[in-house]
Amino acid sequence: MAATRIWKARMKKSYADETNHVIVGEVLEENPIYLKMRCRAFHFKRPTSSTNIVTSETKVRLFPWERFSYITELPESTDWEGAVAGLDAKGDVVLKPAAGEENIDLKEGLDG
Repeated sequence: MAATRIWKARMKKSYADETNHVIVGEVLEENPIYLKMRCRAFHFKRPTSSTNIVTSETKVRLFPWERFSYITELPESTDWEGAVAGLDAKGDVVLKPAAGEENIDLKEGLDG
């Protein structure tokens, strides 16, 4: 059985003031046209407060490759479904997994 691939991906912005859109989840399929993931989406602006982070439910989604700004592979053991989005001590937007796991930085690579 193939290993589960957990990815964090930032979507490109269509305009400067657009909300940041980051997805985190399990890769189900990839081909030259799209990426299919079972994932959660996180929408936020910068600077922000935890109440301004919108988190979607877990769904299967298809994304065309040209919509991605960057993709980061996370450890297979990452608890992306049970994690909660919030702010760390510096005020950065992070995904906070179960106790003992490191926060997942959601603002990495953001413009401005």
